[in-house]
Amino acid sequence: MKRRLKLATIVAGALAALAVPAAGVGALIPVTVTITQVDNKTAGDFPTGEPDFFTRINIDNGSWFQSGSIFDSPNITPGWSHTVNVSTTRNLGRTPVRFEILDFNGSVFGPDLVDVDATEYEDLCPGGLFNSFGCAILTINRPQFDDRGIDITLDVRTGSVTPVFASGDVSTLTGCTEGNEGEAARVCYAITLGAPQPEELRVTKTADTNDGICSAADCSLREALDVAESGDVVVLRDLGQPYRLTYRDWDGLPPPDPSSEPGHLKITEAVEIRGPATGATIEQTRGDTRVFDIYSGASLKASNLTLTGGHAGETSTAVSSHIHGGAIHAHGDVTLENVTITGNFADASTSAAVGGGGGLFVAGGVTARLTNVTVAGNDSLELQGADGPVPGGGGIAGAGTVVATNTLIANNTGASGAGANCRQPLTSAGGNVQFPRAGCGSGIPVAASSPIATFPALGIFEPLPGSAAVDAGLNAPCPARDQIDGPRPLDGNGDGNALCDAGAVEYDPTGLGVIHQPLDSSTGQRGPVTVTFANVLTAGTTALATSALGPAPPTGFLAGVPALFYDVSTSAIFSGDVGVCVDYTGRAFANESALDLFHWDGTSWQTITTSLDTGANRACGTTSSLSPFALFENAPPTVTVVSPADGAHHPVSTTVALTATFSDPGPADTHTCTVDWDDGGAAAVGTVTPAAGGGRCESARTLSAAGVYTVRVTVLDGDGGAGVASILVVVFDRDAGYVTAGGSIHSPAGAYRPGPALAGRGDFGFTARYVANAGAPAGKAEFQFKAARLNFHSAAYRWLVLSGAKAQLRGTGTVNGSGSYGFLLTVTDGQRPGGGGVDAVRLKIWRAADGTVVYDNVLAPSATDDLDHAQPQPLADGSVVVHPGR
Repeated sequence: MKRRLKLATIVAGALAALAVPAAGVGALIPVTVTITQVDNKTAGDFPTGEPDFFTRINIDNGSWFQSGSIFDSPNITPGWSHTVNVSTTRNLGRTPVRFEILDFNGSVFGPDLVDVDATEYEDLCPGGLFNSFGCAILTINRPQFDDRGIDITLDVRTGSVTPVFASGDVSTLTGCTEGNEGEAARVCYAITLGAPQPEELRVTKTADTNDGICSAADCSLREALDVAESGDVVVLRDLGQPYRLTYRDWDGLPPPDPSSEPGHLKITEAVEIRGPATGATIEQTRGDTRVFDIYSGASLKASNLTLTGGHAGETSTAVSSHIHGGAIHAHGDVTLENVTITGNFADASTSAAVGGGGGLFVAGGVTARLTNVTVAGNDSLELQGADGPVPGGGGIAGAGTVVATNTLIANNTGASGAGANCRQPLTSAGGNVQFPRAGCGSGIPVAASSPIATFPALGIFEPLPGSAAVDAGLNAPCPARDQIDGPRPLDGNGDGNALCDAGAVEYDPTGLGVIHQPLDSSTGQRGPVTVTFANVLTAGTTALATSALGPAPPTGFLAGVPALFYDVSTSAIFSGDVGVCVDYTGRAFANESALDLFHWDGTSWQTITTSLDTGANRACGTTSSLSPFALFENAPPTVTVVSPADGAHHPVSTTVALTATFSDPGPADTHTCTVDWDDGGAAAVGTVTPAAGGGRCESARTLSAAGVYTVRVTVLDGDGGAGVASILVVVFDRDAGYVTAGGSIHSPAGAYRPGPALAGRGDFGFTARYVANAGAPAGKAEFQFKAARLNFHSAAYRWLVLSGAKAQLRGTGTVNGSGSYGFLLTVTDGQRPGGGGVDAVRLKIWRAADGTVVYDNVLAPSATDDLDHAQPQPLADGSVVVHPGR
C-alpha cells in the first residue's frame, strides 16, 4: 500500500485535525460552489423596494467569481455556480473557500454585503496552522475581520469542511445558513467535489528528501512519486546537476532496506516521468540498491533521462528476494524514449530465476517498449543454473516482452558468451543495433566495431563517427529531438539521406556546413555555443568549457553579468572558416545593441562579430581557429542632468534650458547627444562640448502647453554605447481652470507599503486652483484608508497642472496629524474629451525625509509619475471634475 502523508514533523495538535484521506494525493479535484437559494430576511433596496441580489465566490485563493444581479426579488433560486480545480498535494489538500451575498442597492456608497452567517458580532480572523487557510480568502480585498460572508477550509482529500469562525460559518458541504444583523438573508448552498483528474507534479530540487508532500515550492523526485496517482506526470527540471538518490529517513538515518521506505524509487501507480529537453541524470548512490522498482499493476513511462548507479541486491519491495534489474526492476509495463541506461549492476544469485539484468529486468507477463534508448556499460554476474553458470544479461533480462525501436545495446557485460547484452532475444520493431554479439536477437544487426566510446561523456553516449549506429534507425517513430535536445534526424553518413540514429543521442555528421553544439563540461548539458565548420574533413569531438575566468576585457568594454568565457576546442580536422554563435540568454548587459563577439588570438582580444540578434539573444562571428571567445559590450557614457532640477515647475510658454554632463571610459570615443522633450516634436540635437573623459550636452526648448514632461537625454559614443538620463519638467497654466473631486476607491493589497496585506475602501476629496497674487495653488486634499488607519491631510500645494481631461497636483502634508510627507495626486475626468468615460485617481504619498513611498494605489510596474503615464485607478464611486479655464 502506498505510504500517505508522512507527518512526523507536524505538531500533535495539528495531527488531531487531520482525517484519514478518502482520496489519494497527487490529483486535481474539481471543487464547485453553487448558491441554490436566497431568501430575503431584512435586506432591502435603496432607497425603497425589494433587494437586488448577486454573489461573489472564491475558491483556492484564486480569482473571484461574481455573478450578475437579480433585481427586485426577495426570494430567488439562482443556481449561481463556480468551479476550480484544486490540488491534493498543495497545502495537504486543504483550500480556502468564501462565498457571500451582496445587495446591489444603487446607492452612491456601492453594494452592501448581506449578512448570511450566524455570528452576532465581528470576529477577528483566527490564527493557527490550518484555519488561516480560510483567512487567506477572507482578507483578500477585505478587512481582517468580517462576520457576514461564509469562510471555510475545505479538505479535498476527505471532503470535510472546517469553519473559519466556529460561531457563524458552516461545517457541511450542503446546507443553509442565515444572518441575523443589519441587512441579513438566508442562503442555501452546495459544495461538490468532482472526480480526481491527473496532475502534473513539478520537481523543484535535486535533493533526495521525502516528507510525503509535493508542494509547488518544495518537491523532490521521491516526494513526487510518493504522492503521484495513476495518470499523473512528474516533470523534472534542468537544475544543473544529477538527481542523486541519497535517501535518508525523516530522522536522518538510512531507512531499513528492504522495507516500505527503500532507497530505490517505488512505482506503484501508472505514472510518467518527463526529463527536461536537455536531459537529466538519476543516479543511485546507495549500495545494493536499484534505481526503480515497478510494482505489479503499475507502469512507468520515462523520457530524456540517464539512469545510472543502480545495484540490484536483495532490495526489491515489489517482489521480495528478487535480485535483478539494476536500473529498472519491472513487474509492471515500461515505456522509455530518449533514455540512457548505463553503469548499473545486478548481483550473482544462487537461482537463475531471480538474477540478472544489470540494466533492465522485465518480468513475465510485462511489456517494455524502448524507442531511441541506449543500454550500454551495464553488468551482471553469471547466474547459477541447474546445469551450471547461466549468462545474466548485463543489459536486459527477463521473461517479459521487450519491443525495441531505434535502440542501441552495446558493451554490457555479464558472461563470456552471447548473453552479455541480453539474456533473452528482444522483439525488434526496426532500427536497432547491438554489439559485440547477437544475444539480443538475430533480427538485430551486430556492429562490426563498438558504435560508442567505452565510457559515456557526462552521462550520455554519442555515436562514434562512421559507426553502425549512425543513420541506422527508422524515421517513424523518431523523436524530433534527442536526449540532450539535439535535432533529429541528421544526415550522419553524408549520403544525402537524413535518418534517425540508433540510441538516445544523434550523431553530428562530417562534411560541408557541419554544425556542432558541444556539451558544456561545467553542466553536462548542451552549451550555449554553436560552432559551424565550413568543411569537416575528419570527424572528431568538439568540446566546450565555460568559465567565469579569462583575459581582461579590452579598455572601454564590459563583460556582462555573469562574466563568462567560452573555451572551444575540437579534435576534428577541418578546413575553411569557422562560424561561432553564442546564446547569451540569462546574462545581463546594460546595452545589448552595443555587444560584440571577441576571439582571443593568444595575445589580445579581436572583434569577429558578423551579426547580433538582440531579440533571440544571439551574437555570431567568423574566425579561422578555436580558442576562448567572449561577449563584451562597449561601456556606455554615464549621463547626469545638471539643470533644471528633477520636478522643476515653470509657467507655460517658458523656454527651458537643459544642461547634462557625461563621462565615458572609452578613451578614443566621440560623442553626440539628443534631447527628447516629450512634447510631440522631434528630438533636438544637442550641443556637445568635449572634456577630458566626457563632456557636456546642452539644449533648450519653449514648452507652450501645460503638462508634465519626461525629458530624456541620450548620449551616444562612436562604438554604439548609449547613456540615458531623464527628468520630469512641470509646466503649469494659471488660467487653465481648477479641479474638484470626491468619492472612494478600492485600495488594493500592496498599496499601503507598511501593511501590504491590507485592502479595502479608501475615501478621498480635494479641491485645487490657482488664485490671484499667489505663487502656489490653493485648496485642500484628504484621504482616509480605514483598514490601515491612514488619514492624510494636505498642508501646502506646490503646483497644479491641467491638461485636457487630466490633472496632477503636488504638495506636502501630514499622516495621522504629524510628520512631513510629499504627495502626488493624478486624476482623470472621464466626462471630458479624451477622458475615456471613467473617472480615475492615483495618490502617491512618500516620506519627505528619505523619499520612502508609504502609499500608492496603482501597482502597475509600467506606471510612472508622468501625467500621461500615471495610470490612475477607476473610482468605486464619486466623481472627478476638471473645470476648464478661460
